[in-house]
Amino acid sequence: MNIDNKTLLLLILNVIIILYAFIIVPYTWFLTILFSAILYGALSPLISARRIYFLAAEAPHISLLSV
Repeated sequence: MNIDNKTLLLLILNVIIILYAFIIVPYTWFLTILFSAILYGALSPLISARRIYFLAAEAPHISLLSV
């Protein structure tokens, strides 16, 4: 398997970022951002499917409030 230098560099960079996220950043902040991102991602298609676009401006606040 041939891996070029750019792919290897990106892989190493990703590992460093993941280690930084798990070691340096407090886990409560990391979990809060992770769960709010997941919930925000789940709310966006729901708002679009139900055509309740007036709630689109409140979606980030809803996702943060629920966490």
